[in-house]
Formats: sequence, structure tokens, C-alpha cells
Amino acid sequence: MCEICDIYTDYGKGPWTTLVPFYQWAAKNPWAWRAVYYSGQNPVGECLNNLVTHAVNQDSWRSYMESFGPDIVVSVHPLCQDPFIRILKKMGGGQRKIPFVTVVTDLGGAHNHWFHKEVDKCCVPGDEIEAIALRRGLKPSQIKKHGLPVRAGFWEAAAKKKSNKAIRAQLGLDDKVTVLVAGGGDGVGGLQKVAESVGENLARIGTPSQMVVICGKNEKVAKALRERQWKGDVNVVVNGFVSNMDEWMIASDCLVTKAGPGTIAEASIVGLPTMLSGFLPGQEAGNVPYVINAGFGDFSKDPGKIGSTVASWLANEQGLATMSRKATSVGTRHAKATKEIAVEIASLLLG
Repeated sequence: MCEICDIYTDYGKGPWTTLVPFYQWAAKNPWAWRAVYYSGQNPVGECLNNLVTHAVNQDSWRSYMESFGPDIVVSVHPLCQDPFIRILKKMGGGQRKIPFVTVVTDLGGAHNHWFHKEVDKCCVPGDEIEAIALRRGLKPSQIKKHGLPVRAGFWEAAAKKKSNKAIRAQLGLDDKVTVLVAGGGDGVGGLQKVAESVGENLARIGTPSQMVVICGKNEKVAKALRERQWKGDVNVVVNGFVSNMDEWMIASDCLVTKAGPGTIAEASIVGLPTMLSGFLPGQEAGNVPYVINAGFGDFSKDPGKIGSTVASWLANEQGLATMSRKATSVGTRHAKATKEIAVEIASLLLG
């Protein structure tokens, strides 16, 4: 049996139970995100955070872990290393016997909290995170490179890309060159201005085109974009939250999004040239050079430049194809990552 637990929300104490809503608020207020992120990057802040978090929550967390009796513990969050390794060391008579695995879900950069010298295995998505893990004192034998784990819909997405015409029909789209504009689950990152600029620039390229905007939970932006009068031969489709992002990516020719690691990995799997429109301070900053240096995208916070850049990509069929191939070469390892990590965990558990 496998149990997925949000241990802060479900078993934490005091303000630690509000970690998820605080994350959502901070994501919309980069100054707050920056302050919290970097306060934990220095040794003093990191140590204090770990000590206080453990002191306040250890009893309830240990009670839960002992009642469940895990054979192995897997962490997929940067704040779920030190406090839980401390608890495991106290269980079973004071000698840790339960393996602990960290699966890093950042891509081009990662917070120090991800890396603990006493983990049994630390699964990382690539060279960039491996280098950070080594600087943090992990041994090469503890680190395994498997790519970034992605949802099941993306495991075979690259092969389905060849049938994107059929996918477009299935989604009710026209068979036109298509730009996908996404703002994450909460529809953040200046999504409305970016979408408006992309739509205006597509109208100027002189060829039939299409823009799909995924607004997530941002109903205000979705309503504004649906009511807008779009110029030129551009078909505009506006959606709220979707659960089939793999199909929308397969149906598209390029992507505009903020620099979230999961979205970048998914886009690379289906070979999508990617225009980054923003990033959270700290770990997402490294995702910008990750995309640019790999040759499958660019970055700007300026909606005007974003729109003109995307339009220029679509007007250059050969250049767009080259970027797509470079994206695919990066995405190959991400498509296999989830299964490989599962095998890594099973092998550690079963021997």
C-alpha cells in the first residue's frame, strides 16, 4: 500500500498547516516569495527553520509515521527532508532502518532544503541539480539522474505528437498553426496582457493561426479574453482549468508560459518551443537558462516582446522545427523519469 500525505496540512501544528495557501499567496507576490526563499538559503536560516519546524511538529508527525509504519519514505518537497529524517532516526529504538528517498522536482535550480547528507537516494532531473547536490555534500553514490517525473499523459506524448491533427479535431480546434498560452493552475504571470499581445501579433503574420489560452482558476481573465474582439484570421480558444494538458500541448506548435519546472519538462517531451514569460525568484530563475541554453526557447517579461517573438517563430517554419528537435532531445529523459524513479524506489525497498 502507498499513501500520499500532505503532512504539513494534515498533521502539522500552528502556522505550518497554512503552508499551501501561503505558497499560493506568495506565488502572486514575488517579493514575499523572494524573502522566504533566500532566508532559508543561508546556513543560519536553514538551521533555524529545521530546528523550529521539528520542535513544534515532531510529536504529531512521529505519531502519524509510527501509526502508518512505512517500509520506505519518499519526499517530493524541499521542506520534507531534515525534520523527517530526524524522526526516522528516533523510531525503531534509535537506529534508522527505514530508507528515505528524495525526488527533486525542480529543474534548473533548487533550494538547499532539498539536499540532506543522510538520504539513501536523491533522484535529480539532470546535471544542474546534480551539481547542487554535490556542493551540498551528497556523495555521488547517493545521487541518481532520472529526469523530472511527469504525469502519465506525457509518458507516450512524444509519439502522439505525430497525430496532432487528429488531437486538434478531438479538442474542437481548427487545423492551423497553434500557440498555447498557459498561466499555471492559478492563471498568474500577467496572463491577460501576454495573451492579448500574442493574439495581436498573430493577426499580423498574414497566415491563418490559432491561440489557445489556459486560464486555470482565473475566471476573471478567462471572461475578459472570451469577451474580447480579436482581429485578423486568428481563432482564439479560452479555457479555464484543464486536466488534459498533454493533449493541448500535443495540439500546439509552441508554448508561452511561466518558468515552472513541470511545464517546461512536459513541453520538452512533446517538442514545444517555449517562450517563458516570468519566474518565481529562487529555484525557477535557473529554469530560464535551462531553456535558452538548450536552444528551444527564450524569455521576456514584456508582453509586447513575447508576442512579437512568438509570431517570428511561427513565420520561420524551419527555425521552429529546429527548436522543436532541440526540445525533444531534452525531453526524452523526462518522459521516462517517472517509471525509472519508481524502479529506483522499489529496488531500494526490495533489494
